[in-house]
Amino acid sequence: MIIIIVGVVFRPHLVYNPKTKLYVLIWNYMRWNQPSLYAVGIAETPNGPFKLVNPALNVSRGGSGGDFDVFVDDDGTGYIVYSQNYYLSIEQLTPDYYYSTG
Repeated sequence: MIIIIVGVVFRPHLVYNPKTKLYVLIWNYMRWNQPSLYAVGIAETPNGPFKLVNPALNVSRGGSGGDFDVFVDDDGTGYIVYSQNYYLSIEQLTPDYYYSTG
């Protein structure tokens, strides 16, 4: 996967989605003079190649995401846990893990 982003990319997280049988890579990135965003890529193996499927995973508290993690529960449900503006939020992801359900 080649992604051209003007800015800084932070802490990618890789999880396996047992429902889609794909590896999902989520990372946050900061663009100069714009809010930071989370992006989502998928691949059939943990080594890639990854395909960008969502360049802007929208979370309830908007952009400017800080530290985050991705968690997959025993039943295969995915969650994103993130901090932003002194808040800690946990949001369920859609079954494919491409979007937040808010």
